[in-house]
Amino acid sequence: MTPFEQKNVERNAFASRVEQVRTWMTEHRTIIVFFGMLLFMAAFGKGFEMFPRTAKWTETALHLTERGQGMPIDFAPEVWLGLVAMVLGTLIIVISISSQSIPKLIDHYMRDWLSLTYLWFMLLAMMQNIGLQNAQMVDLPTRLDAFLNTYIYLPFAVVLAIPYIFYILNNTKPTKVIQRIHRDNLGRIHLLTDGMTREALEDPEICRNYQLMLFESFNQYDDLLQYTQFKEPKALIMTRIGAALRRYIKAKPDITPNFFAVSREAMEDISFLTIRDQRKQIEGTRSFYELKGFRILSNQYAKMIENDEFDLASLCAAQFVEVAREAGKTKLEEGLLEIIIIQFNTLMRFAINHGVKNSESRHIYNLLFFYRQFMLESANAGHVEVVESSCNYLKMYSGEIYRHSQTIPQFKFLVDVCVAEMRSILKYLSISKWPEKDQRQVLDMMLKMDDAPAQQTILPGAAPARSVGVRVIQLGLALFYIKRKQTQLVSAIIEDFVDPTTRTDVQDLSSLMWTIVNRLQTEPESFWEVTDRGNQNIYYCPYTDAIPELMDRFQQELGDISAADAEAAASAISGVNGSGTTHIAKSQSSEPAPVIAPNPSPPLTGESGNRYRPRRR
Repeated sequence: MTPFEQKNVERNAFASRVEQVRTWMTEHRTIIVFFGMLLFMAAFGKGFEMFPRTAKWTETALHLTERGQGMPIDFAPEVWLGLVAMVLGTLIIVISISSQSIPKLIDHYMRDWLSLTYLWFMLLAMMQNIGLQNAQMVDLPTRLDAFLNTYIYLPFAVVLAIPYIFYILNNTKPTKVIQRIHRDNLGRIHLLTDGMTREALEDPEICRNYQLMLFESFNQYDDLLQYTQFKEPKALIMTRIGAALRRYIKAKPDITPNFFAVSREAMEDISFLTIRDQRKQIEGTRSFYELKGFRILSNQYAKMIENDEFDLASLCAAQFVEVAREAGKTKLEEGLLEIIIIQFNTLMRFAINHGVKNSESRHIYNLLFFYRQFMLESANAGHVEVVESSCNYLKMYSGEIYRHSQTIPQFKFLVDVCVAEMRSILKYLSISKWPEKDQRQVLDMMLKMDDAPAQQTILPGAAPARSVGVRVIQLGLALFYIKRKQTQLVSAIIEDFVDPTTRTDVQDLSSLMWTIVNRLQTEPESFWEVTDRGNQNIYYCPYTDAIPELMDRFQQELGDISAADAEAAASAISGVNGSGTTHIAKSQSSEPAPVIAPNPSPPLTGESGNRYRPRRR
């Protein structure tokens, strides 16, 4: 072993011993405070006698004799006993009652330095006073001890009794307990980045202790969520879990790699009992702590939607977005973003199952908003694969929601919402100047969301097709691309709209386009009702001044389709009657098919062939 390696081993051994001492002090605070207060009181009494002038003046002013005569102290034991009984009785009653809704509350008081200091001070001072009574009975010199105990310690303890009781009552509030747990948890996370702790974490035993301590905080949060019935503490717990995860992700680059080797005791935690076989995968992604927090949030989301607590359920989903924002700042956490995708898909499954069971679309509507926020955060961080994977899952869930909309009319609007969220992603990609091939790949996913109505037969009594609402959003996106001069993406949308493989009649296409254009012009910017996501209208499009160019492209596409159909028909006739009729078929298809508007609406092009003019709002 080289001298350098020997020095590292010695440094790690020293750091391990320091960490063991720190752990022992944390676990035995009661003993430490007891001996610390005992030494303080002894030193204070002796220190008082080290100032002769002060001691002499005290003896003269209070007429103290050699054996303490002239200063009555026989009343003090009853006062001390009453004070201790009041404080301890209040403490026991308060903790007993509060423990009904706040589990492990006594553990917090056994670790509170202030509470332990005051309690041991009272008990030691009371025992000192009892000793002074016995000293006077056997005629032993007491000198200034009686004075300190009766006229300094006792008034000090009495004055602090009421504030201490208020301190106990205040700290039994659920919000205070949550803040205390959060403060301790952040302190442990901060210790992981300390230089001495990093060296101590080379010891597997110390790694195990820190992993269990971090899990302990989350388990306390989970217990509190089971007991408390009020929204405020529940919301505070969820936000604190998210804050702890963000702080941990921020500190991960400074944590020694040995810490991410999950110990056997950590895998026996209640959240990992059913995924023990994924231990290697968890260690590979360095995500055991995040998974613990995600499991708690996901379980709570399932409970919140069953209880119709829409705001708390949305708060659960919001924490995943906040964690993704922090994880997206580094390429090293792309594996964590993939885990968050799985978590969002799990929440989507919970919401869809609940919606089908109760014919309720509100939870899905809210969750789609946060799914879109997650994709925007991933796009902002430049994680292309994460964005494409998320969009693909969103397309899949859109198809499933459409299938359910055949029997649950409330779900029909959700398909439009899925397309609107994809539109928001595409707008962001365009503004951020992503490569057009990546934009085209996401756009193709969005356009496939409209395939379901043409592929499935609508049963009697089922909900109508969703194509109009989806087409309004898609053509609104085409207007956005026209303004940004992305002609290839505009052509892709128009080609999908016309789609000759569906064999839709030209007049029907013209009628549908007329309906959509009218909706694009007349849709207001906001709904007339307020939802959980405000009153923004997903069908609103501010780019209606580009409608004439869109109509030109639409007419050109119809003309190309008509020419192609005529050429195909001519080829078929030529195959039967010979090639002499080919020129006739081509001459008949030389003019593009006009765009026919449905009656009684006016045509999209006037008799003179002038361009369509959009109406003013």
